[in-house]
Amino acid sequence: MSWRHIISRLLLNSNFSYLYMKNLFFVEFGNLLCYSRLRSIMVYYLNFICERLHKRGDNIERNIYEKLLPVLKMYSLGSPIFVKEMNGASPNNVWYIRYNDNEYVLRQCKRNHDYKWLQYIERINDYLLSMGFPVQPILKTAQGNKTVLVCESYWQLSPFICGYELQLGDTGQINKALNLLIRLHNINYLPENPSNPNESVLQWLKNYSYYFDRLEKAILYYYKNKEKAYDYLNKLSNHLENSLASLNLQKYHKLKKAYIHGDFHRGNILFRNTEIVAILDFDTFHYGPRILDVALATLQLTKVRSGSFKLDSKISKEFFSKYSAKQHINEQEQASMVPLLLLYLMPTEKYIYLLAEEKPHLLNWYMEWSLEALTMSYQLKDIIKSMSA
Repeated sequence: MSWRHIISRLLLNSNFSYLYMKNLFFVEFGNLLCYSRLRSIMVYYLNFICERLHKRGDNIERNIYEKLLPVLKMYSLGSPIFVKEMNGASPNNVWYIRYNDNEYVLRQCKRNHDYKWLQYIERINDYLLSMGFPVQPILKTAQGNKTVLVCESYWQLSPFICGYELQLGDTGQINKALNLLIRLHNINYLPENPSNPNESVLQWLKNYSYYFDRLEKAILYYYKNKEKAYDYLNKLSNHLENSLASLNLQKYHKLKKAYIHGDFHRGNILFRNTEIVAILDFDTFHYGPRILDVALATLQLTKVRSGSFKLDSKISKEFFSKYSAKQHINEQEQASMVPLLLLYLMPTEKYIYLLAEEKPHLLNWYMEWSLEALTMSYQLKDIIKSMSA
């Protein structure tokens, strides 16, 4: 890459802070400055670029601060010394906030714009903490509230927990995550809950044609390539039909229920040294079929590598066998495992619209991700068959 190309890339890139861009610039061109013929032109460009980046960085930081400061003031916090957006695949917006002595995570709850549900999550959070579960506390404002409404959005603040994600292939870490999942499923009582606004399995079981029509309209609205959109919809329809051929409302209600996390993947399980220090993201927490949580965890924690859903069959079998040995998964649960997973992973009109509004750059990625997840879910059926053979 030529230095002129790098300069243009730096000028066009607005995703990095001023200091990061400036340091990157000096690293890229430091080796060129030793040549006297280039020295004068490089110094000119350095000064020009840094001036532009400084202005851009100031504007970006000012916009972020103007957005976040009214929320932070609710928690009696002033201007932070460092702010970084924690870009995830969810419609929620999350920021890492640092002060001299404390670090926080500030969450704009876009996925759950439902105050009753967010209050319920507060109670769940308190209860799990009292039971010794490693969850991230939700902090109170000066007025004693844990969820605040600012600029038509709900916000929650938590202390930042330092740790690293579960490492795929590490059976020791996977076993610890499994034991914690079993412990969660064995909780007999939690505060009475409203229905989770993100729960979608029942909508497909009750009226799949109505909800699929709405999904089709959303996808055709946002997909510019109509041929690709119809191909995508055809594949989703096949997965939906496969699921509903094996699962109905009557069978669903007979499945053993538990309090389930609903998104038990490696990024939501933080380790420090060799112990789990935090289970994150309770957006999808609800009372539902425990086998769904097992299926999701198997698909996410026992895969070969990040960015793929190909399972390590040996680790997958061990994971499923150890859960079943402690909890006893019956034949009905085994038969419902893949159909439930297909319904749960099926995109919904609500999520498509929300993602398109909040993070449109992730929409195509999400559609490809969901289709791959659905396609690879059938691996679980082969694993169960091989174990019973």
